[in-house]
Amino acid sequence: MAALLSAGCGGAEADRSGPWSGAAAAAWVGAIDTVDGVVRVSTSAGGARLELREVLRIGGDDAPDAPRFGQVPDLVSDGEGGVWVLDVGSTEVVHLDAEGAETVRFGGPGEGPDRFQSPRRLHRSGDTIWVEDLGSLRWSAWSSAGAHLGVVALPPTLAGGEASWTADGLVAEVTGRADDGTRLRWAGRWRAEGDAFVRVDSFAPPPVPEPYALQTTVTRQGREVGLAFPLPLAHQPRHMPHPDGRRWVITPGGGDYRFQLAEVGGEVVREIRRDLEPVPVPESARQAAIERLPAELRETEADRVPSVYPPFDRIVVADDGAFWLVRSTGDGALSFDLFDPEGRFGGTVEGAPEHAGFWLHAADARGVWGVRRDAAGRAVILRLEWAEG
Repeated sequence: MAALLSAGCGGAEADRSGPWSGAAAAAWVGAIDTVDGVVRVSTSAGGARLELREVLRIGGDDAPDAPRFGQVPDLVSDGEGGVWVLDVGSTEVVHLDAEGAETVRFGGPGEGPDRFQSPRRLHRSGDTIWVEDLGSLRWSAWSSAGAHLGVVALPPTLAGGEASWTADGLVAEVTGRADDGTRLRWAGRWRAEGDAFVRVDSFAPPPVPEPYALQTTVTRQGREVGLAFPLPLAHQPRHMPHPDGRRWVITPGGGDYRFQLAEVGGEVVREIRRDLEPVPVPESARQAAIERLPAELRETEADRVPSVYPPFDRIVVADDGAFWLVRSTGDGALSFDLFDPEGRFGGTVEGAPEHAGFWLHAADARGVWGVRRDAAGRAVILRLEWAEG
């Protein structure tokens, strides 16, 4: 398996075209400086106004002859305009080309080395497709033609964690839920040796400025029990993998438009900021969120429920290192901010109302792949591309 793990991330040479390659790049207003070893990229103005246009729809009630999918927890770009789809309904992985045609299908339910029990996510490393299977506690490797290449056993400590990959092997960073509500408790790195993962080291992930969970103690059957509830309407700390193995880190921060790039070991090396007025939470929505809390927390923690929405929810990184931020608009509308690989803002992309509920999985220079559900609850694969608005 060592030869498989030496393949670099990505496939064909990255297409660096994007909204930041033309007029938007010339109109960008901001600053790039270095403070205490951290590169800070701040955008104060500029960026194009873009819209997302649907160019491909696969599955759903209105496409009875197209491939049908049950639950789709993950998609990855093939680097050439197509996409790999993990369908846990059939327990298979399917490749769709840029026209939406199925070209490869592999896997299926079972216990053999080329079967899956509970597949969870995909990763593409060059021409190799990796499938994490929590049911059998292993990653399995496949060629882009659908040939099974082998398996690597997954230690129980890695099951369910977050993993990022580098060109020289798997670097897995695992975060656990801490009792104080910070979630980012510990992390480690593992490398495949033969047919198993071996721990290389462990380290502390970047700290969370303040707990995002509300803590309380209640009495149940004569004894005290500690409870934690997510802070309503607030950022949840997230780590998103960068193609080179580093991590984009979102930490709780009210309405501040700020996120960081951290080395595998946790050292912050880049910080991205953008001047943007936060979106207020309607008082009725805020009060409704407070009312959903347990009575013990409503009495003591109501003031901590934010009055503005967090500016974004998560990050999806494209093959060339550019990235899409999923915006938090408060009204459920589909909206993304695009940044070039250096962190300069390229524009805001608005989706159509019929794309509400779209979950972005994979991005490239021209657009995104994602999933939404039809009226029957089946997964519909969508390809959306940006265009000048």
